[in-house]
Amino acid sequence: MNTVTTTDHYHRDDRLSAWADQVRASCIPMVFRTESDQGFRGEISSVNTDGVCVSRISAVDHVAAHEWDEVQRTADDYLLVSIQIEGQGAVEQDARTAFVAPLSPRFSTERR
Repeated sequence: MNTVTTTDHYHRDDRLSAWADQVRASCIPMVFRTESDQGFRGEISSVNTDGVCVSRISAVDHVAAHEWDEVQRTADDYLLVSIQIEGQGAVEQDARTAFVAPLSPRFSTERR
């Protein structure tokens, strides 16, 4: 089943919080922040098949961080595969930053 969720129908001040809820329901628990004066906007298009979720996520510039404590408390195993389609992404961990160029895949699990 294909589902599309968007932040468009939320009040501008509630969009980032709604986005976190949408990502949690679609993928993995994360927290977000943005410094944009334009307000936040995002959209997730997801397909769930046999316990595997494939999502296309598009949003304005933002910073996302895994909620590792919450992920560790779940019984689920997570493998998050991200492909930066456009723009540049960055992955920060243990005071190190790796920059992700377009079409570069990134793999994350819930284990460190």
